Amino acid sequence: MDGIKVYKVIPLFGDFNLLITSTTLGTWIVGAILIFLAVLVRVKLRKFKDVPETGFQNVVELIVDTMDNFVKSTMGEKLAQYGNWFFGVIVLIWCFNLCSLLGIPSPTTDIAQTLAFGLSTFFLIHFLWIKNRKLKYFKDYIEPIPVFLPMNIIGEVAIPVSLSFRLFGNVLGGSILMGLIYGYFPMYLKIGVPSALHAYFDAFSGSMQAFIFTVLSMTFIRNKIPDVKKIGLKRTPQYHKEDLSMAAENINGITAEAFVLGCSAIGAGIALCVGMGTGIGEGYAAGKAVEAVARQPEARGAIMSTMLIGDAVAETTAIYGLVVAMILLFANPLIGKLS
Repeated sequence: MDGIKVYKVIPLFGDFNLLITSTTLGTWIVGAILIFLAVLVRVKLRKFKDVPETGFQNVVELIVDTMDNFVKSTMGEKLAQYGNWFFGVIVLIWCFNLCSLLGIPSPTTDIAQTLAFGLSTFFLIHFLWIKNRKLKYFKDYIEPIPVFLPMNIIGEVAIPVSLSFRLFGNVLGGSILMGLIYGYFPMYLKIGVPSALHAYFDAFSGSMQAFIFTVLSMTFIRNKIPDVKKIGLKRTPQYHKEDLSMAAENINGITAEAFVLGCSAIGAGIALCVGMGTGIGEGYAAGKAVEAVARQPEARGAIMSTMLIGDAVAETTAIYGLVVAMILLFANPLIGKLS
């Protein structure tokens, strides 16, 4: 995988510079294409009839109706007016994720771009929260008791961080894997295998990441209006680092490099096992969601949103496990530490 290339540095003030990078150019190219398509649809819109007479009008109306129904089922009638914004978000992220298929650097492999998406959701959440709750907005931070104020603040700050890093990590992980495949696969396997993997990592996974980001953003907003639901944060355990080279020296007949490679192979196998739990968990969640929708069809939107949040977290774990396994097997950074 090629890194982000810097084409031009524009000094601003002090130590601050404006960088024109490969992902910046990708953003401009995708933006120009979308603006052209938007102008084209706008021009064609004047010729639309009450009863569609062209396939183009049918497609446009189908997209609009689908998005409108999706927003209403996820956010409710009260917030349906923000469907225009989220339609733009999902289309933009989807195009960003797919543009690598055309050789255009994907902007979502740049943390600055995904952080911008996360911050846009963050500011929209708090704008609507203040608009609907008024002065109760500040009271919500000390619910259920004032001692929860620090945790509630951290929980709100974590929203744009989790959204941006999740999108960035998934897209970048796919790019890293494709780079490893192109670098280590023999020539005869580079003909058909990468095409199938591009179909997954760029087309399917890229589309899913755009959809999941949009659904999560809608769900975060919906949870603030009219009621605010607080979710506690769990502490993650801390692990102590071990010096592998020192451990290897205590084992007679085994070199440090062999010891590291053996442990890396075991670690890669354990990392790949994460996918089994993810598959079982997502299948179980989908089955229970189908049962819930069958019992309460009117709650379909809430059920699907909740299921997708759980599946999104689980699916991220599996992708990270695959990335870790591929790095340990083909680009092990621990070998260089031995020297």
